[in-house]
Amino acid sequence: MLGLWIPILPEHIWSKVSPKEVENKFKNSPPIIGSGPFQTVEWKKGEYVRMVANKDYWRGAPKVDEVIFQTYQNQDTMAQDIKTGNVQSAWNIPSAQVDALNNEPDLEAIRGVVIGLDELGFNCADKKVYPKSTGHPVLQDPAFRSALQWAVDKDKIVSIGYSNNAAAADTLCTADFYGEDADYHLTPPTPYTFDLDKARQALDEAGYPDGDGDGIREYQGEPIKLRLYARTESPESQNCGKLITGWFEEIGLDIDYQVIDDGALGDKQYNYDGDDYAPDFDMFIWGWGGDVDPNFILSVMTTSSIESWSDCMWSNEEYDKLFLEQQTTIDLQERVALVHQMQQIIYDESPYIPLVYPLNLEAANKGKWTGWVRAGEDKGLWWYNTQPETYVAVHPAAAVQTESSGGSSTGLIVGIVVAAIVVILVVVLLLRRRSGRAETEM
Repeated sequence: MLGLWIPILPEHIWSKVSPKEVENKFKNSPPIIGSGPFQTVEWKKGEYVRMVANKDYWRGAPKVDEVIFQTYQNQDTMAQDIKTGNVQSAWNIPSAQVDALNNEPDLEAIRGVVIGLDELGFNCADKKVYPKSTGHPVLQDPAFRSALQWAVDKDKIVSIGYSNNAAAADTLCTADFYGEDADYHLTPPTPYTFDLDKARQALDEAGYPDGDGDGIREYQGEPIKLRLYARTESPESQNCGKLITGWFEEIGLDIDYQVIDDGALGDKQYNYDGDDYAPDFDMFIWGWGGDVDPNFILSVMTTSSIESWSDCMWSNEEYDKLFLEQQTTIDLQERVALVHQMQQIIYDESPYIPLVYPLNLEAANKGKWTGWVRAGEDKGLWWYNTQPETYVAVHPAAAVQTESSGGSSTGLIVGIVVAAIVVILVVVLLLRRRSGRAETEM
């Protein structure tokens, strides 16, 4: 429960604010009331967030007085600043800098397992329900989408797209994250592998031939041309986009590949024509992160999430029924089995093609600072929303701690770097991680 992204909202404050106001225009200006080891007292958009220690934190007062989250738009500049000591820790460091930072005498760089996945998503909107969707009609066909699973080489996605800082993904729930007693990740019993010939065969069998022999498959006599969007903010998605474009063209699809920014892609996914929902895309590369419990990521794929969290507009009655059932199932293993069934349905129908479970890259000055605690049984990150241990324990290695009734404090500032993200302190937490729509650091 303590790891869930569910804030406690004081009724005497938030009952006076309408949900519509919160969503559209409310600004929760610092200082912000919270229950964690630090309180947000200052926020300058696009530059930094300053937090001061909560001396009454129930796990004990932090050992530093302040934490500053500084935003960088350039990862290389950020890496240089940690080398020179301008900051003490950095998140989302460039993959090319990991070895170089580890060669510095006081620094250590790690690859941490976090919950989430990056995926290739399709516009599955039902034209009967959403007639103004611009998604190509072939994308409504599970047989078409599933055929494309054979045309994605996830090993190359990992090595070339992510410089080996990821693990190949197969299903919605992250692998190597949950404990053995409740491993929500499903390893499909009959996995898709990379096989362009099987992809071609599957498309032939699904009824999408190259009718005139020009190398482009057809739907109702017209060439199949699909738009694929990668994100300006993510070099990884751009790398993947180039690879996927090449593979899809090899199996006979005409791909219009473009790189656009997060906001533009979000606008296309949640586009309206007047009052009518009109998603304006075919395919995209993006990612999800979020809760330690699988309920949130599972909810994204429900019919009720269309025009809300859903970015692929996929709908399946059996999946919806299982989602409600897993929410109310008390027996742990029974719930795990339900979650596995849900992932199998998604795997079979392929509204997403999961690409990777990314590793997050962090660096820290462990020579001059101590108290670094990694999340997830020493496989995760030092700074992570589901565990406060580093926030409470980190302090200068040579500092003399002054004990008081409220805890100890060095009176010093730790600079923590959050690269290329937007820090949003609002009630509705957008659970996209670094590769997603927005980031939240609390």
